[in-house]
Amino acid sequence: MYRPIPLRVRIAQACSVLVLLLSYQLSSLLPAEWAWEDGLIENAQVAVLLVGCLWAGFVALRRRGMPVATLALSAAPVWAVLVGRELSWGAVFFAPVGFDQAQPVYSSHELWYKPAVAPVILLMLAWSLSNAWRHRVDRLLRMIGAGCHRATFQIVLAVVAAVLSTGAEGHFALGLHLDAPRAEVWEELLELYAYSALVCAQFLALHRLQALPAVPIPAAPAA
Repeated sequence: MYRPIPLRVRIAQACSVLVLLLSYQLSSLLPAEWAWEDGLIENAQVAVLLVGCLWAGFVALRRRGMPVATLALSAAPVWAVLVGRELSWGAVFFAPVGFDQAQPVYSSHELWYKPAVAPVILLMLAWSLSNAWRHRVDRLLRMIGAGCHRATFQIVLAVVAAVLSTGAEGHFALGLHLDAPRAEVWEELLELYAYSALVCAQFLALHRLQALPAVPIPAAPAA
């Protein structure tokens, strides 16, 4: 049965699209320094990702033993990996290895623990996928997708922002002629937008799942 979208939801969605469209204009107004590594925009990205990770952890602990906890536990390691990526695996906490046109350059290659980074990432993602498979998180996602179109809408916005961010990096032609500093600002703004949309989608999805009647956590069929 078709259910009309409430006016407040339509207004919120329209504002989300408007913010995405205005990001291009905003990129010409912000200082180029804000888009530098370990700059204001990237630090805002880290803050948003930490909110997503901490929220997933909070829900997993509070709703332990329920389906929503399974989904949250599968999401938390992904957020943690993204946080590490934006922090260059911790390189931003040390002195930059050099400067490029006054912009500090950080590299994880000089970190003493760099050889352990890739294995730890693989272990975290493998655990997340294993947890998702064992408890059939795909069923939960289909359940959420069928009843929470707002979360799906946020995911679509995140994908659009990610595609535009890739274009801003110059990986494919967007038909826009941007100088390097503005392209970098727009790219970082789009990443911030995409992360924010994903955090919003997670919040809506977990809220939707918590509102459903309590059911046993589904398990994957035996091999």
